[in-house]
Amino acid sequence: MSKLNVDQKTIKELFQDKKADFLIPDYQRPYAWGEAECQTLWDDIFSFAIPDEGRIEFDSNSEYFLGPIVTFRNLNSKLEVIDGQQRLISLSIIISVLRDLEDDPELVENLNDLIVEPGDKLRGIKAEPRLKLRERDTNFFRMYVQEGDLEGLFDLRDNDIESHAQRNIAINTRQVFDELAKMPTQDRRAFASYLVNEVTLVIVTTDDLAGAHRIFDVMNMRGVP
Repeated sequence: MSKLNVDQKTIKELFQDKKADFLIPDYQRPYAWGEAECQTLWDDIFSFAIPDEGRIEFDSNSEYFLGPIVTFRNLNSKLEVIDGQQRLISLSIIISVLRDLEDDPELVENLNDLIVEPGDKLRGIKAEPRLKLRERDTNFFRMYVQEGDLEGLFDLRDNDIESHAQRNIAINTRQVFDELAKMPTQDRRAFASYLVNEVTLVIVTTDDLAGAHRIFDVMNMRGVP
């Protein structure tokens, strides 16, 4: 009998879960969100912002529910993402840009821990991204976004980009960077705090691939409360 686990987590809990190494399998469609979808996510989160004497604060008592993530735990204990890759990639982009713009070393480390699982040189363990994309796009995403070479990403020309997914990653990262870069440091930190501590998702995990697809079909065709 397959096992099913359902748990609600904040972004911080989700990306720092030691049992959650997310993998976008090659049978999934590529990253397809464009500027409009990212802008909708951005606007939804900022709907909880409260202007306060020229600053931005967020209502810490009002969490933003970002929906369910459906995953299948494969034989290598990786969580194959059946539904939710668009949100996971977009959230990773936002956090990576926040890290790039931050000048407080402790906050940089905090944000980096959400993107890359720390390694251990003494134990011979390499630092690894917490989210691995489809094979064609994973090195691109790792190099430019997860490892933080945003300058290199923004310098790319059209013929340097090999797929539509990579183009979306480049465009959306530039859009997020432009939005966050124009914010005062205090407002940007308030946004970062709200994002990682108050934005939540429900992660549905099963060890049965067919079951994971059935759950996805139910949620997308019939809807759930």
